Amino acid sequence: MLFYFSATGITKKWAHLIADRIGEPVLDIETELKKDNPEYALKDDERIGFMCPVYFGDVPEIVRQFVEKIHVRTGEQYYCYIAMTYGSDSFYAPNRFMHLLLRHGLTTSAVFGIRGIDTFLPMFTIPTGSKRAQIEERAGVEAAFVAEQIFDRTVTTHLKRAPFPWLTTACMTPVYAMMKNTRNFHVSESCTGCGLCERNCPVHAIKLDPANQQPQWVLSKCMLCMRCLHNCPAEAIDYGRSTVGKLRYRVIDG
Repeated sequence: MLFYFSATGITKKWAHLIADRIGEPVLDIETELKKDNPEYALKDDERIGFMCPVYFGDVPEIVRQFVEKIHVRTGEQYYCYIAMTYGSDSFYAPNRFMHLLLRHGLTTSAVFGIRGIDTFLPMFTIPTGSKRAQIEERAGVEAAFVAEQIFDRTVTTHLKRAPFPWLTTACMTPVYAMMKNTRNFHVSESCTGCGLCERNCPVHAIKLDPANQQPQWVLSKCMLCMRCLHNCPAEAIDYGRSTVGKLRYRVIDG
């Protein structure tokens, strides 16, 4: 079985590709996290995988919550793998993920990375034209390679990581904590009050104001997954001034 979390649909797309190749079920972490006592039993020789994006060199909070909540009964010689998606580098996130799983009784056999488009608009811009096509094509090739490695139960580490990844992640952690403040989000007059942002927020940080049907951030901090921003049909949501006018990105079918 393969568990995944995806904000813009990129990780979801590759999770389904991998699950189709290995012939095992794919499960959405957001859905599974709603269960009171999520328990899973692995058959002998069954694989168990976890996929998610890299957030500031770390594992997304919602994925941490899920791993800390689940109970997994492993079969003999199970194969546990991690696959992380990122735009530039995985940094120390895979190590933190492995340590998290180990604390909850799962030993990781393989770690993979799939490098694609960085969708964190406050710091990056979505490429267009041939550059975008090239990145997406490369990511597809890499995802197919990862799927074959998982199918073969290869014990390996395949990802991009700069020197001293732990130091980079340590430096990014306080920056992330500061940027998670939801007061940085704002809504333009183009908002139609459709409520998609409220329904889709993975941490339930958004509620529509009954008076004007405009989104309000009811939590002081969120994960900065940027799902609300990328998926707004009217492109009415921005983060400060850094995302104004920037191209959005989402995978429609993934």
